[in-house]
Amino acid sequence: MLTPVDIDRKQFTTVRLKEGYDQDDVDDFLDSCKGALAGSLAREQAAQSELSRVKSQLAVVQRQLDAYGSAPTTAMPAIPEYLGDVSRILSVAQQTADQQTAEAAKKADEHIAAAKSEAARIIGESTVEADNQRNRAQGELYTVQTTLAGLRDQEQKLRAFLTDHLTALGAKLDEPH
Repeated sequence: MLTPVDIDRKQFTTVRLKEGYDQDDVDDFLDSCKGALAGSLAREQAAQSELSRVKSQLAVVQRQLDAYGSAPTTAMPAIPEYLGDVSRILSVAQQTADQQTAEAAKKADEHIAAAKSEAARIIGESTVEADNQRNRAQGELYTVQTTLAGLRDQEQKLRAFLTDHLTALGAKLDEPH
């Protein structure tokens, strides 16, 4: 069973390229889950407490009835009026507990589904952003590689030109004047 403490202890991880979620949004969401679950659990506990109290009163009445049945010559002890329909009270208490449990489970499922949907959206956005960044980086890498290849080609041409020019100058210097 999910408890408010479980929600308090839940930690989310982030993605490397970009923060994967808004921390305040997640914290607010978890606070909302915790509050709803705590309220449902408190109502269920109150219903269970009421059920226990009614069962205890029923046991007292049952003992009184048993005592009456074993001693027919004595008058039946007085049974409080509010216990006259004990089975109805027990039924209502059980229905309330069942209803609160079902509502808490439904709300928890809704919150979990919403969190999963939000996580999927964030992952999708992060994936698109990572793909865009990767594509931009690949484009920039291609541009740098193309520019570098052009510079290397120019360097080779310039070296060849300078070598030829220096050779020609050396030959002129070697000529007699």
